[in-house]
Amino acid sequence: MDFDRNSLCNYDAVIFSAGNDVRQFPTDGDDNWYDVVNSIGIPTFFSELKKIGVPLVINISSYYPHVMPELIKSNAYVRSRKNAEDGVTAQFPAAWQEGLQWYYDAMFKDGIAISNPQESAQEIGGNAFSAGRTAMTITNSWYLCCIDPATVPNFDFAPMPANEGTIVSVLDADTFSILKGSQHPKEAFEVLNYFLTEGAPQLYDIYQPLPGLTANQQAFFAAQNEKWGADLNWDVVVESMQYPDIPSTESALPNNLESRQIVSEFNSRIFSTPDLNIEQELANLVTALQASYDKAK
Repeated sequence: MDFDRNSLCNYDAVIFSAGNDVRQFPTDGDDNWYDVVNSIGIPTFFSELKKIGVPLVINISSYYPHVMPELIKSNAYVRSRKNAEDGVTAQFPAAWQEGLQWYYDAMFKDGIAISNPQESAQEIGGNAFSAGRTAMTITNSWYLCCIDPATVPNFDFAPMPANEGTIVSVLDADTFSILKGSQHPKEAFEVLNYFLTEGAPQLYDIYQPLPGLTANQQAFFAAQNEKWGADLNWDVVVESMQYPDIPSTESALPNNLESRQIVSEFNSRIFSTPDLNIEQELANLVTALQASYDKAK
């Protein structure tokens, strides 16, 4: 899209109340023009705002799809505004649905993935991979802190499977911050600076994360290789950072606390309950999330 990203990256919020209509319709245009500028253009604009780090983006949609829904099928403009609204509201993309259905079947139909009740069993203790009960696990590099070498004497990293060529790596970035209202900002900065310099190796040893500072990564790799007695495939970890999950699991949601509770309850039900209709469960999730989003101020 043609807009100055640098001019927007420092904004705390963007409120979008627009959409191309008959007043902007080109003399040589056709119905596809509405799809380009509204159905595709508006969600793309919102996606770009997310990528450049605008914390809050609000869409004020058109009233037509709600007041005159019968026009959605027959009127290209109204249909494009409905599509644009769907593109910036609570959604569960098709690829996510396919992945969730596959994993759900893997747990309760095919028996090749572990469910929550199984993982909570006393002999597993909530950590199936470390207990030696699963051959593979999807996790972050900090999980190195939680693997028992007595039951898992050797392991390595491998790339995440791609969905029809689309590669996604779920990133988990933990950071330290100084609150704006801190009564001791200078002292807090000294502590943060210590974490980034001489105190960094101790933090890496405690938390086992991939260092955010590239200058510290090789020493971290060497220490981990020595600990595990193997040359682990760290290239997988480094290259995976080129394929972050967007939207990210780290991102805040509108009405964040309530929305995350809804997702948490959904996850608990999906990973614990057999014989569910996943399509219906996802529809209920989207409805509940949208109701929560609508409460956000």
